[in-house]
Amino acid sequence: WALAQLAGHPHVVRLVACVDDAARTDDLVALVLARVRGAPVAAFADELTGTLDAGKTVCRTPADVLAFARQVLSVLAALERRRLVHADLKFDNVLAERRGDGEGALHCTVI
Repeated sequence: WALAQLAGHPHVVRLVACVDDAARTDDLVALVLARVRGAPVAAFADELTGTLDAGKTVCRTPADVLAFARQVLSVLAALERRRLVHADLKFDNVLAERRGDGEGALHCTVI
């Protein structure tokens, strides 16, 4: 499992459990993921493209944009080292939050 191979990466959601219901015949598997604080970056897409919404600022400075890019790229690099691909990387699958008092460092988590 790709998530198990990325265990411990600071910007990848943690896999808590994998549930395979052997009694069912539809071959479905449920992944239980750790709770992640933050909001999908898609909620801030206007800001990321240059239209700032005063109530929804994530990338407030060029340093924030750089931090966001570095964090997401670190996930992609970790995937590439393991010859894995994130098949659905989009703003909805990247959660962002400010650590500390809400004015702290930007932290992103890829799900």
